[in-house]
Amino acid sequence: MHGDDIDVDRLLLRAKDPVAFAYADATAGHTTWQMAPHVGQFRASAAQGAVPADAEMQLLSTAQSIADWASQHNMEQIVAPYAPVGPMRDMLTAYRAIDGAVPLSLFRRPLDSAAWPHATKGFFPFRKHIPALIGEFVRR
Repeated sequence: MHGDDIDVDRLLLRAKDPVAFAYADATAGHTTWQMAPHVGQFRASAAQGAVPADAEMQLLSTAQSIADWASQHNMEQIVAPYAPVGPMRDMLTAYRAIDGAVPLSLFRRPLDSAAWPHATKGFFPFRKHIPALIGEFVRR
């Protein structure tokens, strides 16, 4: 998981019987200023609350720490949510550049895939598409 997406239920549909859970925290990349400690604590707590109660979750903050974690758990693959832009995307890109890194399989929500092509000029032009997107994805 990461700060852009902690939907563990969706993650578990793609990763049956995961050997370990981790939360990749790219908070340090969001600003050159120091972020308030409670922001990182809140994010990590939300991620821990999302994993199954009996699961242990490790907090990771660099591409290398992801590689080390995967190696420590003898993983064959990492399954993670898609990060479109920003510090988390940068961390995942850096991870993929590490020699011998365990393969990384990213997935994106169908709603995000449907909305992304409309999100080209900011919120106000995008908002006209919201009713159709809601109609398409809200369960009745």
